Amino acid sequence: MKYRLITDIHFNDYSDTYYDTSIINNNILSPETIVYKITIDKIYFAKGDPVIHAGDQFTIEDPLGTESPCLKDSVYKLQLNRQYIFPVSYMPELTGSMESPFHLSYSFYPQIECTEDGGYIFFVLYPQIVFGYNGKSYTWYGWGELVNTETVPVIMDHYEKEGYKGNLKGNMYIRTDRNFESDMQSLCDKWCV
Repeated sequence: MKYRLITDIHFNDYSDTYYDTSIINNNILSPETIVYKITIDKIYFAKGDPVIHAGDQFTIEDPLGTESPCLKDSVYKLQLNRQYIFPVSYMPELTGSMESPFHLSYSFYPQIECTEDGGYIFFVLYPQIVFGYNGKSYTWYGWGELVNTETVPVIMDHYEKEGYKGNLKGNMYIRTDRNFESDMQSLCDKWCV
């Protein structure tokens, strides 16, 4: 999906129901979650139910344990009144157990952030070895297929200040060309089946 304007962020604590088997079986790693209320601007790909459309209000909820023990201060947390492009997964079995059955597909990486002047900041890591998943070989983590000749490395000061050097240092990029959205759509058409 594309641009979602973050309109509200809050936290839920399911400590009183954490040991409920419906929550444990769905890999909830923490009784605390972060909830994002968003407005959908554009959808690159969607399948199945429920049906969602551009302009809809939407809620996603992620367990805090997926990123770090102190996620309330995490640099990966989406920020209010900002726009992002990010993949979302739907788990209907979470309906009724949590505020939302939707969650970020890759909450452990920074999401693609849209700048006010039309740029897109995204994460790419080229590991030393090729890795495989679902019968496919990959030579990158993140959004490597979005890198083109106009892509420029960018230094994310706040990541450095908050101690998240590791994989982020030297692996954040920006594109400001007008082909980004069509490249994003092509990427979704290629991989989202």
